Amino acid sequence: TIHRQTMLMQWIALAIFAAYWVLVGRPWSDLGMVAPSGTGFYIGLMLVIAMCVLLLLSARKVGGMTSEQKSEQIEALGDTVYILPRSREDLKSFRALSFTAGLVEEILFRGFVIWYLVHFMPVWAAVVVSSVIFGLGHSYQGAAGGVKTGLVGLAFASLYVFTGSIWLPIIAHIALDALQGQIMFELQRPDNSKAPT
Repeated sequence: TIHRQTMLMQWIALAIFAAYWVLVGRPWSDLGMVAPSGTGFYIGLMLVIAMCVLLLLSARKVGGMTSEQKSEQIEALGDTVYILPRSREDLKSFRALSFTAGLVEEILFRGFVIWYLVHFMPVWAAVVVSSVIFGLGHSYQGAAGGVKTGLVGLAFASLYVFTGSIWLPIIAHIALDALQGQIMFELQRPDNSKAPT
């Protein structure tokens, strides 16, 4: 499936990058792999929890929609609907993909890209540029999807810089993708089926 293919490509990319990073002897702390602490972390954690609560409420709201309302929402998704979970099996693989994307994309797009760019520009500019690159990397979702993803990347990059650790953005990314997958599953499942717990 598309989920498994995407996961395979991402894990291969991470393995190649990790081998390079070890070969050149750079510390993992350069990628933000440090224990989160301080006020920034706790503020960031509260924001991530708030995001998760809002998404859970959205999933509950979608579950109560009529078939007509669901169809309108699905139509608005456009071409990206083919990658979204429609069955219980799809949802399981999408959750695995959410974990993979959250880990791999944060290490590469936030950890590495920002680390690299700050050698040439101020950190705020590196945050913006890395977010634009992230959005372009998701251009398969269409122009609007690419812009939205870029803005999400900006939020993750800001969270990374604000907390000084890559771990909270990783958790936020995994949670965001997994909960959005649950919402998409709710949209596409028949009214008389029961969502998995």
